[in-house]
Amino acid sequence: MTSSIPLAMAKGEILVVEDTPASLDLLSELLVGAGYSVRQAPNGELALWTAQLRPPELVLLDVRMPGIDGFEVCRRLKADPSNAETPVIFLSALDAVEDKVQGLRLGAVDYITKPYQPEEVLARVRTHITLTRLHKALEREKMLLEQRVNERTADLEAERREMARVLAALDMAGDGIAIIAADNRITYANQAMLGTIGLGRLDELLGHASENICIGGAPIFDPAEIAHSRAAVRRFGRWSGEITLRLPGRTQPRRLLVHIRGGGVDGERVAVLTDVTETRQREEEQRRLELQLEQARKLEALGQLAAGVAHDFNNLLGAILGFAQFIVEDTGADNPLHRYGTRIVKAGQQAKSLIGQILAFSNRREAAHEVVDLCALIDENMNILRAIVPSSTTLDFQTEIEEPAIAAHRSQITQILVNLTINASEALHGKAGIVTIEVGKIDFTTVSIRRLMSDQAGAQAPQSPIQVWTDDDGFHHAGFGYLRPEARYLRLSVTDTGDGMSFETVSHIFDPFFTTKGKTGGTGLGLAVVHGAVIGHGGAMLLGTASGRGSRFDILLPMAEETDQAEAASSPTLSVTHRGSILLVDDSSDFGDMLMTALFRLGYEISVCDNPKDALGYVEEDPAAWDMVITDQAMPAMAGTELVEAIKKIRPGLPCIICTAFPGNITQEIARHAGADGFATKPLDIGQFSVMVKDLMGSSDRKGAEIPG
Repeated sequence: MTSSIPLAMAKGEILVVEDTPASLDLLSELLVGAGYSVRQAPNGELALWTAQLRPPELVLLDVRMPGIDGFEVCRRLKADPSNAETPVIFLSALDAVEDKVQGLRLGAVDYITKPYQPEEVLARVRTHITLTRLHKALEREKMLLEQRVNERTADLEAERREMARVLAALDMAGDGIAIIAADNRITYANQAMLGTIGLGRLDELLGHASENICIGGAPIFDPAEIAHSRAAVRRFGRWSGEITLRLPGRTQPRRLLVHIRGGGVDGERVAVLTDVTETRQREEEQRRLELQLEQARKLEALGQLAAGVAHDFNNLLGAILGFAQFIVEDTGADNPLHRYGTRIVKAGQQAKSLIGQILAFSNRREAAHEVVDLCALIDENMNILRAIVPSSTTLDFQTEIEEPAIAAHRSQITQILVNLTINASEALHGKAGIVTIEVGKIDFTTVSIRRLMSDQAGAQAPQSPIQVWTDDDGFHHAGFGYLRPEARYLRLSVTDTGDGMSFETVSHIFDPFFTTKGKTGGTGLGLAVVHGAVIGHGGAMLLGTASGRGSRFDILLPMAEETDQAEAASSPTLSVTHRGSILLVDDSSDFGDMLMTALFRLGYEISVCDNPKDALGYVEEDPAAWDMVITDQAMPAMAGTELVEAIKKIRPGLPCIICTAFPGNITQEIARHAGADGFATKPLDIGQFSVMVKDLMGSSDRKGAEIPG
């Protein structure tokens, strides 16, 4: 049977494969009533035949059927190029995890268990058809954009070449000009020619063929290039191109743009030579910067996309990692399933790391921090820093701190250290000087520090403006960030004995792409990167400088809490066993089933609820029945923080943990403020999470820890 809705007017065409006539008709009526065009297939053979004739937009597929079962139908559909991208949703009364895993492994996008709710079926059908159409539309748009970019690039390249020829013609008077006789001897050259090719006298040039011009006994032109240009002039009457100029004492050859026109009196040729070495270097630098900018834009766009789908992605990834870990734990090392599960866990961890990096790059999520010994980190990098700076720079490291522990992203702190050290060394301009790296305490009584003191400090603080001022001693200062009066900070200082900076330079020192190193210097991104990293660590930064008196950069970073240091010094057990009754609240069935299974395997009694209001009702009905509540954050009708606040009013001592798959709208501080005893980001590390559960259940008055995502 097919739908009475014309295909052109339907929301989409769906192939329903079901061997039970009543179920087939019921499901078809549901879809037709929702505006879809439906094709029916009572068995697998007919389903494959009709799908090959005209691929549907979506397939609803029963698992258990006579002949070819649903799993085999799905496998064959995915092997058919015309149906490989068609989304398949399994409909089955089979509720076993292995059946769902097998269906998803075969390429299905969803698995609905009978009996199902009509609204659920329609919602999932609508979602997967929409996602498929969006994917196809994005692919088409990508092709169009790539075509436009290529066309525009070709246009720009043509315009650049035309502009280069026009500029060469207009600036000809400053270029080297020579007249070459028919026998290839140079009969005339202007003074600019001497400077262009590095000669001191005209008699070293006149009367010689180009390939015979030497400096120190070595030819300066490549004979093969000269021969190629002559052949082109004989054939076409003119030639333009680049040749290589090699001068003694210079490691890098220079590039000359040459224009030769023939047809002169007695076969003479006129040649115009322009030194384009610096131009080519600038173009190479520009291409490098454009590539970096393009990569940055791609990462930013990817980060925005990843942040938008982080909730669903992390829920799915958490379920995949958890179930894969069960396979690893339940199978021996010689079992192929053990190896497959290990590979899934490894790939999942890489995906977890990747989405974390992307979210961190796009400022959607803080990079994972760890307790870092700042002095040890500097010691580890001193050899590298000494290799980077010239031998004329003396690099010194001083500290007065016994416990220099900060909660930081190790690679970002290293990047801050390297960038500031390189800048300090370059401020010496190759002259002998000292760059001092120091770790010390903060003097909160100084005017500069007091400018940064604010109650707004913290992870949720607004963006700090960059302050610029000059003190009574003539020192110019710049600073940004907020410092909490009650917090403890470490100071990382980098000082140079260079010439210092002017007020104008200080005013723009943290602007992206601002540089004092000239056209062949840096990119102007080093201090902009430092600015972003310092803000990302909840710190602050100060600059003090004066002309002729050197410069000092102070990075002010929050010290690690004592509990963080203690946790860093110990190695948590990967899994623990305990007893207790846990209420698990999560609207993601995949992740909820995984976490339920994990906790059940550890010995806990688990009750699962996908509606936070129902969960609150269970606690109200019998508060003493539960030893812990674990809740998702983003759920319909009520957020996890709201649920925890309501539970704490009923039973203040009941330990609660908030797990979130979307870290963009909640932090550990927000969770704790709501009353949560623990906070974790998905995907979970089950071993560390089990330690958190045991600790909180065993000591309900302990304030929670955070499991990094």
